[in-house]
Amino acid sequence: MPLSKLLEFASEELQHNFNEYETLGELLNITFNNLVELIISICALVDGQIRVVQATVLGSIFLNILLILGLCFLFGGINILRKKKLEQSFDPTVAQMSSSLMTVAFITLALPAAFSLFINQDFGKIDDNLLNMTKFLVKSIDGVLKSLGISRTFLGMILLPMASNSAKCTTSVINAINDNMDLAVNDSFGSSTTGNQIG
Repeated sequence: MPLSKLLEFASEELQHNFNEYETLGELLNITFNNLVELIISICALVDGQIRVVQATVLGSIFLNILLILGLCFLFGGINILRKKKLEQSFDPTVAQMSSSLMTVAFITLALPAAFSLFINQDFGKIDDNLLNMTKFLVKSIDGVLKSLGISRTFLGMILLPMASNSAKCTTSVINAINDNMDLAVNDSFGSSTTGNQIG
């Protein structure tokens, strides 16, 4: 988590340098926040762990939309109650647009999956200069599955997204507690949409 937090700090600083181009800065921030998942997915693909990669993409989307967004509403609401305010607010236009983007993201995830049923894919060889820790993580998947008695889908859909999104989750919840629900909602939906497109 410390390296994820450092990467998040660097991406936020980059975002602040794009004051005139706010959308570009947010896109860079969201993309860099998904970099850990991207690296893990590439290493898993090289190792032939396609089921883990598919489950990680879905798990990351569910984690961002359900768990992180739910925690933001919960802790933001608790903070609103402490301040004796009546309601928590966020921009409904942004939420509606984000929901539409998630529909498009779902379609872009479903189409390649349906297409791959008809075509046998060969991903080829990728250079061996990938991060050693990520390689170790991917290589240890079989051992973890045997020792814990869990499935590849559970590991990819629950455990890997939680590990790679822990810093992002913390930041979104802190934004919600600080009564910045627009940013928390944008981060949650934006990370899901971008993660789907990258994955």
